[in-house]
Amino acid sequence: MNGPCYMKYLLALSCILCTLAVTVACSETPVIEIETDTKPDYTQNAINANRYLIEHEETAIGGYIDRRGWSVRQLACGARVHEYVAGQGSAIGNDDSVSVSYRVEDLAGNVLYDNRDESFLAGRMQPCEGLDAAILSLRHGSRAHVIVPSQAAFGAVGDGDAIPPRTPLMYTIDIK
Repeated sequence: MNGPCYMKYLLALSCILCTLAVTVACSETPVIEIETDTKPDYTQNAINANRYLIEHEETAIGGYIDRRGWSVRQLACGARVHEYVAGQGSAIGNDDSVSVSYRVEDLAGNVLYDNRDESFLAGRMQPCEGLDAAILSLRHGSRAHVIVPSQAAFGAVGDGDAIPPRTPLMYTIDIK
């Protein structure tokens, strides 16, 4: 065969093979079956991701404390308190007016806020839950380091200023 006859023969053969392939493909059961009733478990994925982040943060906090050789008390909210000067004043209770000087750092030692002086009512979760809980565990005149995990500090959003999201904080506080 030569030239145009050969091309017509190839074209006809190609059409027959394509028709045969389509017929066979359409009559066979697919190899992969996709279940449309099941949906991904996004809730469980989010829970697992949060667990991982909390465990990672707890490891970082533990290492920070170990490197300094501090003896700490862990509070129910997860904050750790290292009181290096015991206060001689009265115990601090809910709704007591408290004046506090403090410095805030991340665990890498970056200063986020320096020389802050604030007065507030204890027990009102100010400036954050973890620091408030630590203050309630101390006395007037105490000086302490307070390490606050992110979930007891400013959480997944940060403070919108100097504190980034999901950042554990180390406060150096002086309660007047």
